Amino acid sequence: MLESIQNITDFIPSLIKNIEVLEAQLDHIAERWIGGELVLSVMKTHDISPAFFKDEYATKVLEYFFGVVKKEKEVGACPVIDKLLLYLKGKDVSADELFIICAHARKAMIDETFRQKIASYKLISEVSLLFDLNFSGVLKQYANTIYKLQKQVDEELKRNREKDAFILQQSRLAQMGEMISMIAHQWRQPLGAIAANSMDLKMQSEFGRFSARKNEDFKGYQEYVNKGLGEIDAVVKQLTRTIDDFRNIGKSDEAYELTSLSEVCEKALKIVRVSFQSKDIEIIENYDSSVKYKMRPSEMIRAILNIFNNAQENFKEKGTQNPRVSVFANKNSIAIRDNGGGIPENILPKIFDPYFSTKDAKNGTGLGLYSSKTIVQERHKGSLEAENAEDGVCFTIRFRDDEI
Repeated sequence: MLESIQNITDFIPSLIKNIEVLEAQLDHIAERWIGGELVLSVMKTHDISPAFFKDEYATKVLEYFFGVVKKEKEVGACPVIDKLLLYLKGKDVSADELFIICAHARKAMIDETFRQKIASYKLISEVSLLFDLNFSGVLKQYANTIYKLQKQVDEELKRNREKDAFILQQSRLAQMGEMISMIAHQWRQPLGAIAANSMDLKMQSEFGRFSARKNEDFKGYQEYVNKGLGEIDAVVKQLTRTIDDFRNIGKSDEAYELTSLSEVCEKALKIVRVSFQSKDIEIIENYDSSVKYKMRPSEMIRAILNIFNNAQENFKEKGTQNPRVSVFANKNSIAIRDNGGGIPENILPKIFDPYFSTKDAKNGTGLGLYSSKTIVQERHKGSLEAENAEDGVCFTIRFRDDEI
């Protein structure tokens, strides 16, 4: 439209005739512009100071408007409007809200023509024409820009969600190996007991310690066999309980339920206790938490297991003497502390980053602590932090009281 108008002043004779009257009221027009109820509502929503907006933008936009009428400025070449658009984008003002702001600038100008008793159909039409020429393209450009920016934000959020899901899946796969190792520790002793009982029964049968011809021997043999089978049965039940402890840990579709922090700590320790004992890792427990929070228990257990595993690997890597893990749970937090020498301060801020690991590629994936942080913060709206304390590192999981 701008290209089709060779000389804008040919189309606004009434405005040119009355420009001095309106220009003398510049400050009053700016006040009426920003004083509109809808404009003030937009500014309040986006924390924009009306006084700042008036001094920095409204007054200067009106000066540009008057400059165009007086042939001192060109239509559509207002640097102040470009700055205004950047400012409004920074405040997350929508295209619809920008329209409200622009429309009230024109309304304020037209209202002033009535206040000055110079209003006419022709003058009002010319004011509208000039505002449309200056702002219609701006509105379209702003709307397109906002749409593109929102689309980029949506695409980036989608990519981040997909990345997090992929990393969590990788983390679960890595943890499967760790789980199998823990199960092996839990099962080694019971399987040995089953093998010993089975071998003993077989040997007693083969070497004929009991005589089938003597009733007392046969009775004794039956009692001996039943005792051995009973011990085997007890061990099998122990193995079944071990499977029950582990089978829900990897689930991703678990429902939220009310659970105390001490419960998840106890269940996590139950899984690693045999492994810790086999490596002479002392466990200290102190629970003072009966408050229940809405959580996915197996996910929280997995988050805690990652921290335990991190401590265990650290003990092994550093050859820690008398290794110790202390677990404390109070009303709304879990603290897990070890005596493994701590984490270098230059590395500490990075330990929750995906794929960051101080171990070599063979022994570490760099996903465990990242997975724990995601579970605690994204799935449970809590916080997970780490800090060096005394002779080791302390991981603290906190729940908000309002999440009960």
